[in-house]
Amino acid sequence: MKPVRLLIVAHAPLASALKQVAQHVFADAADEVQALDVPAAAGLDEATEALGRLRQAHRDAGVDTLVLVDVAGATPSNACVRALAGDAGALVLQGVNVPMVWRALAYRRQGLSAMADKAREGAFSGIRPLGATD
Repeated sequence: MKPVRLLIVAHAPLASALKQVAQHVFADAADEVQALDVPAAAGLDEATEALGRLRQAHRDAGVDTLVLVDVAGATPSNACVRALAGDAGALVLQGVNVPMVWRALAYRRQGLSAMADKAREGAFSGIRPLGATD
């Protein structure tokens, strides 16, 4: 099973902020989490190229990539579609939130598919009314 790196792609400064939150809980995963902040002025080509460079570095290192992106239809997400189409070593989930990031990192040693499944579970279970206990 290949190792997996987590890549957070979002409108600036959200990706970097989520990376900091991830490292707050998973300090030992600092080398396994990257952030790509897409500035407001960035065009789709620029974002696609930056993402492509990061994914190529992961390929060169022999690792798969779980990409967590902020919102469907916006530049970060569209860059993922362009840069990662047909890439069996990358999986993209939209709607990134803190529970999703933490859950992904908790299962980062179990392979890309399992890590993605657990990240999705974390995303959904993290959305609940304040005070809910189940």
